[in-house]
Amino acid sequence: SGSAAPARAVHAHVVRLGRDRNAHVASSLVAAYAAGGDGAAARSLVGERGRDTPVVWNALISGHNRCRRFGESCCSFVDMSRAGAVPTPVTYVSVLSACGKGTRDVLLGMQVHGRVVGSGVLPDLRVENALVDMYAECADMDSAWKVFDSMQVRSVVSWTSLLSGLARLGQVDEARDLFDRMPERYGLVDR
Repeated sequence: SGSAAPARAVHAHVVRLGRDRNAHVASSLVAAYAAGGDGAAARSLVGERGRDTPVVWNALISGHNRCRRFGESCCSFVDMSRAGAVPTPVTYVSVLSACGKGTRDVLLGMQVHGRVVGSGVLPDLRVENALVDMYAECADMDSAWKVFDSMQVRSVVSWTSLLSGLARLGQVDEARDLFDRMPERYGLVDR
C-alpha cells in the first residue's frame, strides 16, 4: 500500500503522450492506483478502458491483493464476471488467494472452483496450487485433499500448502506422514 500520488502523476503524463488508450498501459495504471490505495480511480479506469479486457481486471484484483484489500478483490472478480470479461488463470490465482488468505470465504472459493472446472483451464499447476492453498487456508482439508489427489503434477507449493493447512489445524501426525511422502523433503531438511 502507499500513496496514489505517483500513479496520478504517471497517468497525467501518459494522457499528455496520448498513450492512455492502450490496454497494457491502462492495466499498469489500474494496478498502480489499486496498490496506491485509490480503488475508485482504479475502478474508473477499468470502466473507461476495458470492461471486457481480462488484463485490466487482473491488474485491479492483484492490486487489491497487494494492499490486503481481499474483499475488494473478490468483489472485483464478481464485477468482472458481470461485465462479461473472461477470467484467465492469473485471474483465478488472484481471486483464490483473496478467498483463502484474506476473506477465508470458502463458499466464494467453491464457486470460483466451479468456474475453473467449467472454463477448461485445468490442468494448470498455478491454478491447482491456488485451489489447494485456498481450501487449506479455509480449513476445508477434505476439498484440499481432493484437489491435491487429482493433480497430475505437483510442486513444492502443492505439498507445502497441504502441509501448512494440516499443521494449522493441529493434525500433526497427518502432516508428518505427508512430509515423509514428499519427494522434495531431502532438499528441505538440514542434513
